[in-house]
Amino acid sequence: MITKWIPVTQVTPLIQFQRNEKYAGLRASEVKPALDNFLFQYFAKDKHWNYREKFVLENENHFDILVDKGAALAGYSSMNESKKFQALKHLAFDYKLRIIANKEIELKDVDEKTIPVYFADLGKSEKHIESFCAEYFFQVSSYSIELIEKIFDLLPRFLAENNFGMRKAKGLGSFQVHQKEPCIPDNYITFFKASNDVKLIFKSINLLSRAIRGGINEKGSYMKPLIFKYYKDKGFQWEKKTIKEEFYSRELADDKTKHSLDAYSDQDSPLFYESNKKLLIRDVLGLSSKQAWNERYNNDTISKENFDKANTELYTQGGIKRISSCLYFKPLRKDETIIYIIEKTHLSQLNEDEKWFRISKTIDSHLGVIDLKLPKSFELKQLFNYLENEEFSLEELTNGLKGDYKKIIDILNECKKNLKK
Repeated sequence: MITKWIPVTQVTPLIQFQRNEKYAGLRASEVKPALDNFLFQYFAKDKHWNYREKFVLENENHFDILVDKGAALAGYSSMNESKKFQALKHLAFDYKLRIIANKEIELKDVDEKTIPVYFADLGKSEKHIESFCAEYFFQVSSYSIELIEKIFDLLPRFLAENNFGMRKAKGLGSFQVHQKEPCIPDNYITFFKASNDVKLIFKSINLLSRAIRGGINEKGSYMKPLIFKYYKDKGFQWEKKTIKEEFYSRELADDKTKHSLDAYSDQDSPLFYESNKKLLIRDVLGLSSKQAWNERYNNDTISKENFDKANTELYTQGGIKRISSCLYFKPLRKDETIIYIIEKTHLSQLNEDEKWFRISKTIDSHLGVIDLKLPKSFELKQLFNYLENEEFSLEELTNGLKGDYKKIIDILNECKKNLKK
């Protein structure tokens, strides 16, 4: 068996799922399945290495996996044919991966002031440990030198497009191959620069995440969510207002009266803009089936249940429980940290009937329901390209920001300047 090593640098802290285990560093058991899937995606399209011939589709119902001398593919011969087809994209390649910490792994409790993006959806009682090790070695062993060489060629790109551990979409668990010129993600949309200080990295990511999806409304600063403005210009009403109209009409009326003369009074704001065109807007950036509202709304839980629009029935089995956010942050470092923005999921992967959700109050479901659907299509690139729209004014959107929140303006301007053409 042939063995080779490659040095890998850790860029941002890693938070493991098993927080109480002694070893909290990067694990091969997490990396290898993702790397295998990445390799398959690459080989399936590669015209130079002719790897496609290892997978032969004979007809719609039958295919064989052929393995010749140059291949390094774990056997799936025991599977029936239908399961083989489903498992094709989850093939495990025949190599061994070992990840070795070359320096001491530093462990410390996660601090919400240091990593605010981690605590965005968690209760304050949650306790986890972050780990950091300046250098790892990836040890790859296989009987196929050709496969090892391919892995070493592709590993910089793989690490440039993937993070690991918990909250990886928010930039945690970022690694890169140790080399003079870091590989950049092929699929990035835009990027902005940040300090090498971990606290400032995640402060910037947190500010941009909030500016895009939820907006800013605290400490005297106010900003409408960018995603709201994007869909409002297409004529769609903000879904939070739609939910309030159905379940919290009194609170909505009170809000309108209270804010009739302040920054909220703009008829283009989420509170006041009205339209008969209604969608699940925020959920294109991540959907969960349960959403807790605050004490003003009796600490109610709003449920979103996926249903079959064609048959007007809830899915009794399966159905969509969660959609991961397509907004994915990848911090990479040369002399300074550059945070690349990647799109990871697409609504186009769902058919139209799968995009409907029935919304209700968990406790008072008898009060009625709202049926809303996700947009027909959405790509994160469209949202960032909107920054260049002649009718869009970044100054108008952000003129209510004060103090540290003005950093959002610099970040959005950088993202606009650095859009991938």
